Amino acid sequence: MLFSDLQKQINESKIEEKACEEKERSLLFKRDHLDKLESELKKQTIRTEKKESEYQLIINYLKQERNKLEITVAELKKKLLTSPETVSEVIRLKEIVKSKDIEINRAREHYRELLKRMKSSLLNLEKRHRKTQEKLEASIIL
Repeated sequence: MLFSDLQKQINESKIEEKACEEKERSLLFKRDHLDKLESELKKQTIRTEKKESEYQLIINYLKQERNKLEITVAELKKKLLTSPETVSEVIRLKEIVKSKDIEINRAREHYRELLKRMKSSLLNLEKRHRKTQEKLEASIIL
């Protein structure tokens, strides 16, 4: 009787040990998966920050170009006031100014759209980051 009780306890211990080993393997697998997710999240964050920096450089360049064009327009207007050219020259200059304004507005709209997409990407990245953190916390709790 004592021997059979001991045998049962040994069998139960082995079953518990196997269950613990399975749970440990499962947790290790989850941990590896979460580590990979965290690593990917960091890479995406770095890429997003790099893109944001590039966009900012482009925006600054466009601002400088706009300022140069505005100065050119001001100089042309001043030139027109001080020594008017022929009517055709005035019309040509107005067309240049108009086309440059259109070009600037298109560039502004383009970069507004890029910024909007970047912000959307950042929001998605933050959501993924939160989900990853929640998964990590949930797996740690398990």
